Amino acid sequence: MNRHRRPAVALPAFRQTGFTLIELMITVAIIAILAMVAVPSYRDHILRGQLVDATNGLSSVRANMERHFQDNRSYA
Repeated sequence: MNRHRRPAVALPAFRQTGFTLIELMITVAIIAILAMVAVPSYRDHILRGQLVDATNGLSSVRANMERHFQDNRSYA
């Protein structure tokens, strides 16, 4: 019974890959903070664009009214 024992080979430890819960929570918090800053800025940008469109529309109406006044000497 003199067997030669092979030395026990350590199996490589299974390494789990991925993100931890803390890393995901920090990422979500950063995204939330950026969204809190970005959404009001985006809304302001949209509002400014709408104001420019309205101003351009009123400018063309004003030009037509002035042209009508020059031709008829009356706005009515």
